[in-house]
Amino acid sequence: AQGAGIATLISYFTVFVLRAVSSKKYMPFRLGTPKLVLNTFIVIIQTIFMVCELPYNIFAQILLVLLITAINARSIFTAVMGILKNFRKKSKNT
Repeated sequence: AQGAGIATLISYFTVFVLRAVSSKKYMPFRLGTPKLVLNTFIVIIQTIFMVCELPYNIFAQILLVLLITAINARSIFTAVMGILKNFRKKSKNT
């Protein structure tokens, strides 16, 4: 089962890289590579804690989720505000 999971990870990562490169030809965007690498590293640490059933697993998971939330706070806030703005526009039109 772990081999299948690793193979899936590798294939998804390959597709992600190919799509990111090909998409930039049509629509330029910032990928945010440092943040992406940091988030990926944290998720790998979370995976290791779960698979190896390390001590303090739940405590580590909570801390790591809070860390990811803190790292991405600005993006999360922007997305939520955009959703609320669109929701308000739709509410006014109905």
